[in-house]
Amino acid sequence: MAEKRTKKRSPLRLLSLILLIALLAYFGYMLINQSIVLSSQNKQIARMKENNERLEAEYQALLREIEDKNTLDYISRYMRSHFGMVEDGETRIDVVEP
Repeated sequence: MAEKRTKKRSPLRLLSLILLIALLAYFGYMLINQSIVLSSQNKQIARMKENNERLEAEYQALLREIEDKNTLDYISRYMRSHFGMVEDGETRIDVVEP
């Protein structure tokens, strides 16, 4: 008659199996957590790039405005509109409303 043998698992083997499962669960958790953090950082980088492009466009517009204000044409227009100045050979006409 064949006797059934029951295998006894050694406590060390069971402990190592539990430790292996715990390590796999921990590494899985860390991988998921790092993926979430990386995704969040990528979104933040995208927002910062958009903000940087917007600020760069504003900066370029301000530079163009400064360059325009340094021209004689701008200065002449400004003086005419704010101070009523006229150039040589021109006549100033003021319109008075009743």
